[in-house]
Amino acid sequence: MITKRYLAGGINGTKHVYNNTTAIVGQTNAFDKGGNKLYERALHAESRSSLYEPFDDQTPLGGYDSLDRLRQYQRGVLSSTGGQGNAGGGSITTPISLPGTGIRFGVCFNCVGGLA
Repeated sequence: MITKRYLAGGINGTKHVYNNTTAIVGQTNAFDKGGNKLYERALHAESRSSLYEPFDDQTPLGGYDSLDRLRQYQRGVLSSTGGQGNAGGGSITTPISLPGTGIRFGVCFNCVGGLA
């Protein structure tokens, strides 16, 4: 897992500490052993997180095909449980809806890489 945070303030030259520790932007990413991204949790806007490999009871549900091509993509608030090693990010608890439609945002691809 990789976490990055970008802070609002610079470093104080005399005390060598951050002037402001408020995070402007931050994300946590998790990858499988093949380097495929499992999820990206947006720390600054949780509802804008992305799920690439959904899990059900720690079993991957086919976010990638056998050639490691992305097959599906979901956006919304990630679950705090489930996922690889039960470390979270295994499903979307609150999906993003397209404005004014109530349609859940998600993209699925067919086996040749086009939109399904």
